[in-house]
Amino acid sequence: MGVVEFVVTALAFNAVMTWVFNRSGESMLLHTSVDNFVSMVWSDMFPKLTGKQSSQAFLLAAVTAALILLAATRGRLGFVPEPSAQATERYQAVSLPLRRPALPRPVCLAVRYR
Repeated sequence: MGVVEFVVTALAFNAVMTWVFNRSGESMLLHTSVDNFVSMVWSDMFPKLTGKQSSQAFLLAAVTAALILLAATRGRLGFVPEPSAQATERYQAVSLPLRRPALPRPVCLAVRYR
């Protein structure tokens, strides 16, 4: 596999793995499972392919999956951004408070006698 093929494969597979990570609730277990599947089972699934053919098949699969995911997610790859500070402040200004305000502590009027 040439350098260009390797870089394209790495970038495409990185896009796929980013989508897996984002859509699984940032689960490293699923991310690792997909990565291990590709590393361990890929060659067993296609035993008649040579090393070069296997690399090219993986390149084709990774690029196809990455292009489909990029088109389907409009480039976001399953990422859900947190709301901005301005939007959060605006929401808090119009929403009801979630907790009751703390009541003042009662004042003790007990008098000490000697």
